[in-house]
Amino acid sequence: MEALGLTPEQAEIVAHRGSDMLVTAGAGSGKTRVLVERYLSLLGERRIPEMAAVTFTDAAATEMRERVRREVHGRPELAHHRSDLDEAVIGTIHSLCLRILREHPVESALDPAIRVLNEDEAELELIKACHDALEEAAEADDHRALALREMGVFTMTNHLPKLVRQRDEVEKAYRAMPGASLEAWADHARTLMDAFRSEAAEEARPELAHLVSWLGDAHTGDSDALHISLSDALEALGNAEVDPNETFRRRPTGTAVRPHVHEEPTTRVPNLEEIGRLV
Repeated sequence: MEALGLTPEQAEIVAHRGSDMLVTAGAGSGKTRVLVERYLSLLGERRIPEMAAVTFTDAAATEMRERVRREVHGRPELAHHRSDLDEAVIGTIHSLCLRILREHPVESALDPAIRVLNEDEAELELIKACHDALEEAAEADDHRALALREMGVFTMTNHLPKLVRQRDEVEKAYRAMPGASLEAWADHARTLMDAFRSEAAEEARPELAHLVSWLGDAHTGDSDALHISLSDALEALGNAEVDPNETFRRRPTGTAVRPHVHEEPTTRVPNLEEIGRLV
């Protein structure tokens, strides 16, 4: 293995047999090279049609196929495998499944000419499936119709595709929720959201207080309504380092105050991964 330029850890991965093995490594650490060397080492025990190598991306699969082909042609001890190279199963999980379905059209009841959808086509199919599911829920007389009424058609139309894309995180979040009723889940989700908003507000408060203070200094002499609104914002932020009385001039006696609208600050809704971390 040293002749191949592998580290002791990489050599152990290449030579390991007899059990499953999980290897984690960062970018640029030589994952593809180690996988290629392990594939080539297995050719001493197996034929190419008897093995399958699955990668995450088409680019990685193409790179691995090219490396395997180059090494098989370049190593005399692997010469007897050269005739099988065109049968090598090296690709993504999509390409592997597609190959199996095409090779068994009767059992799969699918046209051998089927293909894998591209990203845009898959997104359109996902949205269509979500719309069909919502229409079916609207006509149902069960918990689906109740959920649709409670959450609203607009909200579900926007969020259901996102939930499907993150279905693993969704399942994890639901499994972590206590209780078995909608009310218990709603209370738990509300608690998580409140905790997230509170944490986000604490992180943002010092910077927001500084910006509000700066805005007050920049607009000294402007309308009293603006001054009062900024004072309210500082008080809501509750930052002890900023004193509204020092930031704004006092309103002259007898000056009318124009009404202003005080709006609650909006906060970003956390995604499912962030909720999972809070759980």
